[in-house]
Amino acid sequence: MPHRYIVKEAIISAVINGAASGLIFMGLFGLGQPVAIWGRSGLWIDLAPQSFVVSTTSILVPALLAKHRLRNGGIEKCFSSALLPRALWRRTGLAGIVCPIAVVGLAGIAFRMFELQFLPAATALALKIAVGIGLALLVTPPGLRAELCR
Repeated sequence: MPHRYIVKEAIISAVINGAASGLIFMGLFGLGQPVAIWGRSGLWIDLAPQSFVVSTTSILVPALLAKHRLRNGGIEKCFSSALLPRALWRRTGLAGIVCPIAVVGLAGIAFRMFELQFLPAATALALKIAVGIGLALLVTPPGLRAELCR
């Protein structure tokens, strides 16, 4: 039961974070013009707050929902080990630090490697949605497993 619950929550998290990432992109950049990579309001630096919000909410929200379901008997606890810290605030903080550093670092390397200065708006939108979905799918399962498997 916990495995199925974790998969379901990861998919929900991915859908919500992908949609939110797309909507926020549309509000900030729109689709009218190519998006600058570098600079104070460039796509590269905008990945930091996005990855912070996606990673922390992908840990925090499913864990709080799981706590409630565990208390009410809606889901069973598992008894295997978890990779992340047991304390919710530590897991959330760890994700909020590591994920933005990793995403911004890897994106910066890729943007420099391909010598990108601008991206077409539709490509940038797809990238932001993919980051939202990918981070949620990467972070939610181990975060939720740490909550369920104590």
